[in-house]
Amino acid sequence: PGARLMVDLKRANREREEGRRALRLETGQRYLVLLRRDAARASGELPVFELVRGIDGVRELPAEGAPAVVDAVRQFVGVQDRKDEVGAWKSFREMLEATNPLLLETSLDLFLKFRRGDLSLLPVLRPVLDHPRPGLRVRASRLIGQIVEHRAEGEIPDDVGVLAELYGRARRDPSTEVRAAATEALGGIAGKGPEEILREIAHSDPEQSV
Repeated sequence: PGARLMVDLKRANREREEGRRALRLETGQRYLVLLRRDAARASGELPVFELVRGIDGVRELPAEGAPAVVDAVRQFVGVQDRKDEVGAWKSFREMLEATNPLLLETSLDLFLKFRRGDLSLLPVLRPVLDHPRPGLRVRASRLIGQIVEHRAEGEIPDDVGVLAELYGRARRDPSTEVRAAATEALGGIAGKGPEEILREIAHSDPEQSV
């Protein structure tokens, strides 16, 4: 707080991809910026920094919820700084139970991207299927689908009712995208039970994408 520095915005704009709008930082707006110190440069007594990743190194902070964004970034930077892969995935697993939706969203994306989900995650993912944000319900449905793919119903531990909840989302979720993701997850489970539900959905859901 109170520190002053110079950011080389001109260089970031000069090196941006053709066709992209120039970045302008507006007075009174708060930003999250990814900076690298340019040790060879200074402007008077002020240090000079360049934007890492150019104009993509700036994110406008929302008027509401800015602390949640900053908190999420701090936690992810902390995980990265440890340079411990086992510890990192343990942290990402814990973030699946976080109340901060940015932590939850990013950890779901990481488990999906690197296919790191396993059956032990199902109890953790069950509450996410009830999340008020449709995008998080979509991600949870897709991750559950990755985990249960090519398994029969009897091979999937369901002490917390995750399959029943998934069936419910496929049939009745108000979001078309959630119903489609849940239906796709059901399509990977072997057995007559999921097939009957899929047949029912095919006849009853009004959306072609489902």
